[in-house]
Amino acid sequence: MKSARIGITAALLLVASAALSQGSDWSRYKSSRLGDIIAESKASQKVDPKEADMVSGAASYRVLLRFTGFFRPIDATSRGFIRAWLKVHGLPKSHLALFDREACFEEGSETYWLPIQTSLVTDLGAERNVGAELPVYLVWLGSIGNHRFFFIINGLDDAK
Repeated sequence: MKSARIGITAALLLVASAALSQGSDWSRYKSSRLGDIIAESKASQKVDPKEADMVSGAASYRVLLRFTGFFRPIDATSRGFIRAWLKVHGLPKSHLALFDREACFEEGSETYWLPIQTSLVTDLGAERNVGAELPVYLVWLGSIGNHRFFFIINGLDDAK
């Protein structure tokens, strides 16, 4: 698979003008585990379980996830959270159209459904990627309480 790093919507990753000026600078993605990001968030949050907590600025991560081969339409809660995140960060609501599907990934014994840019779906869905561990570039948007965490995928690398 060709490198599927797509810089076309890097504006989603940084706040307003900073996003536009940095383009597709993948070096700012911190290597981590998705489970660790969520665990740290749970430990530090002191919010009402029904309140939304949005990440300010860019919380960009590079994680290794195993692709299961499954996609589904993005759910209404995720779509609404992305819409609100875009609004809070002053980004065009047209960016919401870039995310209409979720891809299923695994990390250890955990399963995650993550909204993915439409432009990445074809390359990711290739048969050779099913079961492969892939470097995934994602942005943490925030959470609802300590039980629902929101990320978006805006880049992938070849299987490692």
